[in-house]
Amino acid sequence: MRWFELFFLLAAGIAVLAIGCRIWKKQQITLLHEYHYKNVKEEDKQAYAEGMGKGLLWIGGGTAATGILNFATNTSYGWAAFAIGFCVGLILLHRTQKTYNGGCF
Repeated sequence: MRWFELFFLLAAGIAVLAIGCRIWKKQQITLLHEYHYKNVKEEDKQAYAEGMGKGLLWIGGGTAATGILNFATNTSYGWAAFAIGFCVGLILLHRTQKTYNGGCF
């Protein structure tokens, strides 16, 4: 069970990290659903992509760290890393969405 948890959380974390990097570094906001960026002005797209990418990096990093910490320590302390990464990432996503798109959706 521990190996499955490690593999699953690492795979999910790496997938979200990869998407976050592509959105941030390559400015591929089209990886998001269209309604998330339809009101973003052309001159704000770089800052929007940076904010959304960083938020996803926090979520992905927290997910991957959860698997590693739970596996290495044989405890559930890794879920604290998940909570921190998810909350920080969600705050960044919400703030970016509200600033550049005019609301949550």
